[in-house]
Amino acid sequence: MYCAIIGDIVDSRKSADRQALQDRFQQTLADINSEYDAYIASNLTVTLGDECQGLMSVHYLWYEVIQKIREKMAPARMRFGVGVGQMSTHFEKHTSVGADGQPYWSARQMLDTLKKERKTRSILYHAGTPEDILINALLACIETIRSGRTDKQEAAARAMALHGRQATAARELGINQSAVSQRLQSARYYELIDAEDQLGKYLIKKDY
Repeated sequence: MYCAIIGDIVDSRKSADRQALQDRFQQTLADINSEYDAYIASNLTVTLGDECQGLMSVHYLWYEVIQKIREKMAPARMRFGVGVGQMSTHFEKHTSVGADGQPYWSARQMLDTLKKERKTRSILYHAGTPEDILINALLACIETIRSGRTDKQEAAARAMALHGRQATAARELGINQSAVSQRLQSARYYELIDAEDQLGKYLIKKDY
């Protein structure tokens, strides 16, 4: 069983500097391929200019990988389809172009569904199990929390995620620790961290 990830940059054609965006996209995927080399069966590859796809040999790291890509590509917005299943053809490590199988079919279907929707969610998952509905519902809740943050709340959340301590985050942001604490609470920072942690633990437990 393999896990395919297909993603695209939202409204990439509206970018003021598409070449710079493309270069950052290429570098981001190269960094991810290097960092997760032991878990990637077929490297994340740019396919259609603003799209990428790749294949993982483990099922439980897809959310972590997607979050890393999104962080590196910010402020550009991205959306992702994720599919789990068996491959139908051989595939190459150095590129994911040309391979075929259920993981890619499902991931493509999920991404196409996102493109047709007018909702805030940007990740859809399909493994063909009853748990798919619950996983997608949890993803939607996580994204609703994140999308409702103000710029100051998001900055506090990023600083806290980077440093792990409110005092250090406060020094980076140039505010007092009390203000950081208030922003994290308003951003539902700890609730979101718990939700992501529970999702990760579940995926590890259910890895195929």
